[in-house]
Amino acid sequence: MGRFLGPLDSALNSVVGGVNDFLAFKQALPVALDFLAASGWALLVSFPLAILAAGIRYTVARRRTADFEKYRATVDLLKDELEQVKRQISSGNCVNTALPAEDELSDVRPMLTRRV
Repeated sequence: MGRFLGPLDSALNSVVGGVNDFLAFKQALPVALDFLAASGWALLVSFPLAILAAGIRYTVARRRTADFEKYRATVDLLKDELEQVKRQISSGNCVNTALPAEDELSDVRPMLTRRV
């Protein structure tokens, strides 16, 4: 009789193990679905934030490029003025004349305020 109970016992252990696995899966399923729902909402929120960040980055890059172009224009103007001064000095005509860049020169850098 004992030799017939061996296969029956292993079959029952197999069934009980399958039921336990199913119950564990059934208990873990709501937790996994909650995690997937939360991650889905986070992904849904991250797309508009990424687009907003890209727009801000583009605006800052355009502003930086415009500032650089202003600097470049100022440097070019000052180079031209320096060449005019060099020519006047080399020719010996040191007449007190106003240079064209004096009126046009403006500081394009943002004003830095120092608090004491």
